[in-house]
Amino acid sequence: YRRVLLDEILWLEASGSYCVLCMENGAEITVSYPLDRIFNNDLPRGKFQRIHRSYAINVFKVTGFAGNYVHRKEDVAGQ
Repeated sequence: YRRVLLDEILWLEASGSYCVLCMENGAEITVSYPLDRIFNNDLPRGKFQRIHRSYAINVFKVTGFAGNYVHRKEDVAGQ
């Protein structure tokens, strides 16, 4: 097991019955739970928002939205 700080998660991406945590340092951590379970049971409501059936974002890491894109300070994350 690996401990992950919520503040280091940029976004979560569904991958079948798994979920990929995309981290600030560029790492991608795959966990054996679906996004629905993680989003509904493990994440604080005010910090993460579901923006698509396959994505949830850390709202404190977002600088804006443009069309189907979510902007971060450094680049664009997900669609």
